[in-house]
Amino acid sequence: MLRQVARELFFDANDSVRQTQAILTQDIAASFGGSLERAAAIVHIPALIVINRQDHLVNPTTSIQFAKLLKTQVLELDSNCGHRAHRCEQAKIGQAVNDFLQQ
Repeated sequence: MLRQVARELFFDANDSVRQTQAILTQDIAASFGGSLERAAAIVHIPALIVINRQDHLVNPTTSIQFAKLLKTQVLELDSNCGHRAHRCEQAKIGQAVNDFLQQ
């Protein structure tokens, strides 16, 4: 229990810097002239898209649009943990990934 609390409270400045860099540089459509449609056209593997409606660092709208283009599953979280929902929703995400991999 104490370890879990410590992990949730732990702040790593390097992680924050890398997260910011990723947010600013990762654009799946950039190599396709900004076209999500063209980017989706080259994806030929199953995918599970995980978003959090309460993520105020990364707007989930583009991920939802991309998932629709892929005609794939979306796990929509609605967690007050924001961009760190993966920490708060481990059980839900773990179950969804497990189910996805069993298909």
